[in-house]
Amino acid sequence: MHQRKTLKIASYELCALAVIAFVADHVGFYFYTDNLWFRVFRLFALVWFFPAGYNSAWRSSWRVYAGIAILTIMDAWIFTTWWPISAIATLVIARALVDPVMDFALKSKTRFWGVQALLVLLIMPTSDYLEYGTIALLFAEAGWLVRHRGRMAADIVSLPHFFVFATAIFLAFSQYTFGFSAPQLAFVVASTGGAAWLMYHFDGLVREDLRRRRAEKDDLARRVVKFLAHRSLEIYVVHLAIFKLMIVWANR
Repeated sequence: MHQRKTLKIASYELCALAVIAFVADHVGFYFYTDNLWFRVFRLFALVWFFPAGYNSAWRSSWRVYAGIAILTIMDAWIFTTWWPISAIATLVIARALVDPVMDFALKSKTRFWGVQALLVLLIMPTSDYLEYGTIALLFAEAGWLVRHRGRMAADIVSLPHFFVFATAIFLAFSQYTFGFSAPQLAFVVASTGGAAWLMYHFDGLVREDLRRRRAEKDDLARRVVKFLAHRSLEIYVVHLAIFKLMIVWANR
């Protein structure tokens, strides 16, 4: 039986950390391309795609599709290509696919790991068209498995083993993409592994969030953190749009 774990970090705090991480990563992508220390904050990808499987009630809205359209049109204008489409689109696709994929995969252990092998093989070709490619679906599956913890056949998949597998695949993909130095890779492994551990115990983060709502009033710092977490989509779109326009201005 899974032991309920009490954590002192709330779900919105981890989401806010992911927002800071993806802004730092994009600063490196657009302005400091030779400094890979800006690119070591890979943990945000896990936090970004995990809710696609964990939060079964999440649905796309006009804001989501507007964000995809804005970033795609700007890329086509500035970089003369549509591809890869932004991680927001990858998130929408992962949410649409995770339930049917898991329904199919969990029929047997052989089928489950066969699906995972296929998703790994598809990472490189799909990432040419969608940011992160099928890695997004691996993390969405992790969220789905945490959400349904205790209701799965243990002989098909071990949740700790799957988390190690998905995190290792992501780390290998990151190292292949960026070629981090030893200190940079150590930071990536430690921070991404820490984020994976927190996502594994995500139920505890949600309980801490609920406890604070009942027991504590929000101070200014907490309101700022909640704003970052709850407005992550808008922050993602707005900061990328600004960065892209800054590139146009610099190269005019």
